[in-house]
Amino acid sequence: MRLPRILLLKGESGPSYKLVAKWPFEALETQGFCEIREAYPWELGLFVHLLWCDVLYVVRGFTPHAAVATKIARRLGRYIIAYWDDNIFEVPRTEPETPGVYEIPDNRRSIVDVLRTADVLAVANPRLIEIIQAHISHKISAVVLRVPVVDLQEEAPEQLSSAGPPSIGYAGNIANRKQVQEFVVPALVQLRQEGIPFRFQVIGPIVDIPVELESVTEYHKSMSFEEWLSFRRTLGWAIALAPLPASRFHACKFQAKFLDYTGLGAPGIYSNVPPYSDIIDHGRTGILVGNSPSAWAEAIRELLADCELRQRIVQESWRVISQKHSMDAVCGSYKSELREAFEFRRPPLFADLRALFDAGWWYINSIMRRAIGLIGR
Repeated sequence: MRLPRILLLKGESGPSYKLVAKWPFEALETQGFCEIREAYPWELGLFVHLLWCDVLYVVRGFTPHAAVATKIARRLGRYIIAYWDDNIFEVPRTEPETPGVYEIPDNRRSIVDVLRTADVLAVANPRLIEIIQAHISHKISAVVLRVPVVDLQEEAPEQLSSAGPPSIGYAGNIANRKQVQEFVVPALVQLRQEGIPFRFQVIGPIVDIPVELESVTEYHKSMSFEEWLSFRRTLGWAIALAPLPASRFHACKFQAKFLDYTGLGAPGIYSNVPPYSDIIDHGRTGILVGNSPSAWAEAIRELLADCELRQRIVQESWRVISQKHSMDAVCGSYKSELREAFEFRRPPLFADLRALFDAGWWYINSIMRRAIGLIGR
C-alpha cells in the first residue's frame, strides 16, 4: 500500500502552523511514514492538491476560503483534521470597541463550518475540546497532540555564572503587557530597592518602566518566530518569567513558555494558573506563583539567591520535555493519535467521477452565491 498523502492547509500561517503541522509532518515524511504538500486555502492550484491527497489537515482555519476548501475535500471523500490551539470563541479584546478577527461574522461562520465538516478535531490543550463542541453544537472526535520543542539540546543546558548581574527575561506579545505591568514590574522595583543586582530584558511588549528600573532594563522589539529562535541562542537568562491571567481563554492555551524557556536553558517562574499549573511540578520543573507583586518578588528573590536550585529546575524540566516534547516523541504521538487518518486512502480518482463533478459544480455555485451576496450588499 502506498504512503498516505497529507495536505497541510495553512488556514493561518504562523508559529502554530510550523509547530503542529509543517515540522512534525516533515519529520514523519523523512521517516518514510507519509507524503506531504503545503497550500494556502486561496491558491488557484488548491483543487489539484485536494485531488492528490488522502487527508486534509487544516491549521486554524478561520477564513471563508478555508471553509470552501474543507467542504470541497468533504465532497471528494477526503479525511479531514481541523487543528486549533486557542479558545477562539472567547478571545479577550485588547481594544473593547474593536471586534477581533475571529468575531467578524464571515470568519465566525467559517470557523464553525470547518469544525463541523472535519472528521477529527486536533488540539494541544484538552480543555478546548468541550468548549469547541459546545459552540459548534456538534459532537466531533477529538485528539490531543503534543507540541515539539525546537532545537532541543541533547543534554540539559548549564546555568552559567555571569561576570555581571544575572539576567531576568520576559518574551511575549502585547496581549500579556498588562500582567508584566501589574505583577512583574512592581516586583522588580521592590528587589531593586532592596539592593539586589540584576538585569531585566523584555522582548516584545513595551511596558511603562519606572525610574528605579530604567538603568537595568533592556528592550528588544517584537520579532518573528524564526528571529526569536535564532535570537534566543544568544540569551543567558538566569530566570525567565511567564505571567498569565486566570481566564477561560488563557487556560486553553498550550504551555508555550514552559517549552520555550526550558529549551533555552532558563528556569521559569509561572503564574499559578492553567495551563502552567497543569504541567509544572512546583520546585522541580518550575516555580508557580500567585498573581501579586509580592509573590513574584519573593519567587524571583529566592531563585536569584540559589544557583543550585536554578540548575536543578533546568535539568528536571529538560528531562520532562525531552521525553514528551522532542520531535521523536511528537512524531510518536502523531502516529498513535492520528492512526485512523494515516490508514485512510482516498477513493480511486476515476472510480468516483460523480463525486469529482459534484465537488466542482458545488465550488462554482458557492462562488456565484457569494458574488451575488456581495452585490446585494
